[in-house]
Amino acid sequence: MQELAIQPRGIFWQDDFITPEHEAHLMKIFQNELEWPERSGRLSLHYGYTFDYKTFGVDPSIPFKDFPVWLIPLLPTREGRPPDQVCLQHYPPGAGIPPHVDTHSAYDQLYALSLGAPVMMQFTRNSDADGDEEGEKKEVVEVDLTPRSMMQMSGDSRLHWTHGIKKRKTDTLPNGTVRRRDDRWSITYRWIREPAVCDCGDAKLCDTTQRKLGIEKEYRWKKEGEGTTTTTTDEPSTTTDEAATTSTEPATIEEPNTDLATPEDPTPEDPAPEDPAPEDLAPEDPAPEDPAPEDPNTPEEPNTTTEVSEFL
Repeated sequence: MQELAIQPRGIFWQDDFITPEHEAHLMKIFQNELEWPERSGRLSLHYGYTFDYKTFGVDPSIPFKDFPVWLIPLLPTREGRPPDQVCLQHYPPGAGIPPHVDTHSAYDQLYALSLGAPVMMQFTRNSDADGDEEGEKKEVVEVDLTPRSMMQMSGDSRLHWTHGIKKRKTDTLPNGTVRRRDDRWSITYRWIREPAVCDCGDAKLCDTTQRKLGIEKEYRWKKEGEGTTTTTTDEPSTTTDEAATTSTEPATIEEPNTDLATPEDPTPEDPAPEDPAPEDLAPEDPAPEDPAPEDPNTPEEPNTTTEVSEFL
């Protein structure tokens, strides 16, 4: 794998991790042999350790679910040991995932294999870490996740930038071409961090740093007994340095509420729903059938689109 010569740093890439024939065989398995949740939007199946929707880590008390035969040849080998958790996701046209970072203390490296149709993934960073949240300027970089490509996120791309996929049925390429989306599958690989401590110091995105500063992220499941609710948002919960240093009471970051019951831990008969973005537990709204082509000259926010051929 080679590192992409872009910001954020730490994105490593390999084209054609598998052959087109292997990809076609896998998609037949995904479509005909697996049991998916019966609802719309992005769908997920989990293997290995069970994802814990209360901590957004893993629950080691639940037995490890063995990897299926089709998955074993797809496991990355760069980490020297198999991953602890693997998530297979199906993205129908128009589906996405809100900007988020995977929990710092729970997981170390992060890999993703893309299958089926390509899609643009957005990496986002607030450029003013000490400023007012509403006044912060965002830096956005788009990476084209091409079929059969394997991507590794480490360093800045893993810890200090959020990543997500916008809910829309088209993507605009660097040359202005509007590309329609089609069915896409991704396989995400995670390794448990031991010990479960991150020393990156990012008060907005790192749960270890937030705990040290007395900032508690308030999850919906903690508030259910109090009869309170929060507002649903597609943005991940963050906190500012000012809130961490001037408040005499521990600051609270509210977790978006979807008014749905907390998903139960998955079993082989009832796979877990969505993957770990805590703000994305509710089914996604379908994208418009025929969205207008995007105008690359008038983006909603500063944006840089990166082709995967740019290597160091």
